[in-house]
Amino acid sequence: MNKELTLILDGELVDFANHFAKKNNKPISQIVAQYLKHLWEKEQENLELSDNIKELYGIFECDPLPDKKILRGEFHAKSYNGSEYHS
Repeated sequence: MNKELTLILDGELVDFANHFAKKNNKPISQIVAQYLKHLWEKEQENLELSDNIKELYGIFECDPLPDKKILRGEFHAKSYNGSEYHS
């Protein structure tokens, strides 16, 4: 179902749109619709998950990521074990 859309544009842009539409023998509404459809399709492509992401999706569901404070503590404990800083 088609709906009407009103645009408020800069005068020079309107002049260009009229010139472009006449040159391509297409109504401005068709040109705008094609462009918006192109943008919509690109947006949909960006939303689709790649195969690599699909493989990773849900990998942390069973084992939630540990708190960064815990990770930092474990890192420092390992870093200082056996080093000159270990007391």
